[in-house]
Amino acid sequence: MLPWGEIYKGILCVHGGWLYKGAQVMSCDLYKSYVKRGPFNMLRKGGGKGRPALIEWRTIQPKYRKQIIERYGDPEKLTAQNGLTKHLELDTKAQAFFRDYEYDGDKGLTEETIAEYTANVSIYNAVIDYVATRRSYRQKLGKSRTYDIWDEASRLISQLDTKEWPHSLPSSMRRLKPGIKKYKEMGYQALIHANFGNKNSEKVSNDAKAGKITEHYYGFRVYKSNYTPSYNEKITKLKFGQSAANARSASVVFHKRTTVKARGSVKRYASAAQDSPPLRENKLGFRLWFVCVAIQDLGQAALVSGKVPPAKEKDGE
Repeated sequence: MLPWGEIYKGILCVHGGWLYKGAQVMSCDLYKSYVKRGPFNMLRKGGGKGRPALIEWRTIQPKYRKQIIERYGDPEKLTAQNGLTKHLELDTKAQAFFRDYEYDGDKGLTEETIAEYTANVSIYNAVIDYVATRRSYRQKLGKSRTYDIWDEASRLISQLDTKEWPHSLPSSMRRLKPGIKKYKEMGYQALIHANFGNKNSEKVSNDAKAGKITEHYYGFRVYKSNYTPSYNEKITKLKFGQSAANARSASVVFHKRTTVKARGSVKRYASAAQDSPPLRENKLGFRLWFVCVAIQDLGQAALVSGKVPPAKEKDGE
C-alpha cells in the first residue's frame, strides 16, 4: 500500500485530500470541482482520520498524473502486483495432479514441469477471481467495458516474480484469454502439452482391437467395451478381447467421490389397460440413460463371479 494511495476493490486509487494537501498538484477548489463535475471518479468518500476519500487513478487528468509520477513514482508500478497477488495462492490439488500424472506407460513429469504447470494453474485461478471482482464492481458503477480489465491482468502477470511463480503464461491479453477458456473447459488436463501424452487437442479415434478411446482422460487411460471385465480362475484380469476357458465375468465398482455422473435422455414406456384384459391395468415406466466417468484412479474394485463347489455325497447315499 502507498502512503498516498491504495488498491480498493481491485482498482488503483489515490487519496483525495493528498492531491491538494500533500502533492499540491491542484487547489482544493479545483479538486472539489473535479469530484462534482468530473472527470474524477470517487470510489469512496472520506470518513475522518484513517479513512481518506479515494479517487480512481485513471480518472485523474494526464497532466496531473505526469506531475505525480515525476515526483513520487508511478503508482501502477509501485502497486503492480497488489491487485493480483491477494487472489494468488498455490493450487496444491493441481500440484498433486501433475505429480501423479503419467504418460507412455510409466513416465512422469519433471519437477521443473510440475512447478511450471502448477504456477500456471495458480495464476489462472487468481486472474479468474481478479477479473470477476473487477467486473462485478464496474457493473455496479454502470460500466460494462471489460477489455481494459484483461489488459490489467495481463500486465500484472508479466510483473510477477518468476522465481516465486515459474510460469510460462503469455503477457498478451489476446493469448491469455483462450488459455483460461480452455482451462475452464478441461481443468488441469488443459495445461499438459501434447508431448506428454495429452491427445485432447487431437482427433480422438477408437482402437477396436485394444479398446482404447484416448490416451489420457484426467490422468488415466480410458477404454471402451460392451462387456464388463473378465477374469480367469486365478482372479487375474483378462486383456480386452481375450477369451479363456471358464472365464469369470465381473462388475467394476468406483467410489462415488472419484467419479462424475451426467444424466442423459429419458424414454417413456406405457401400456394401456385395454391391452391387458386379464389384469386390466395401465402400466407406465421410464428408462434413464446416463454416463459415469472416473476422475481419479483411486477406490476402484471388481466384483468377480465365484463358483460354488458341488456338495460332497455322503457314504451310503
